[in-house]
Amino acid sequence: MTRNTKTILRIGQFWLLLAVVITASLYPLPPGSLRHGLDKILHCATYLSLMVSLDFAFISGRWLLTKLVLLLFCSWLIEIAQQYLPPRQFSLGDLLANLAGLVLGLLLALLIERIRRNRPRRRAL
Repeated sequence: MTRNTKTILRIGQFWLLLAVVITASLYPLPPGSLRHGLDKILHCATYLSLMVSLDFAFISGRWLLTKLVLLLFCSWLIEIAQQYLPPRQFSLGDLLANLAGLVLGLLLALLIERIRRNRPRRRAL
């Protein structure tokens, strides 16, 4: 696989994941379909995945704070849109769970980058 193909696949996986998250977030669910605690865990895990995916797709280890702010802004826009899609509603708790996932994702991205930098390079035979 060429380097260009790998780059396209990495970027594509992020946009696909983001599209799935937006679609699932705006899809109308019946009230009470998820238990309150499970809902927040899913929000946190989803946004952790988005943060790592975004970092993997675009210049890993760089601009992490900017990436976090962009995904938090996206999360906020989704929460605002939900208030116009009954039975969905704006939830500060969801926004905070998303932020927690983004921060955990940022820490994981930093850890991955540190491991990547410290690993010994393979030499060509």
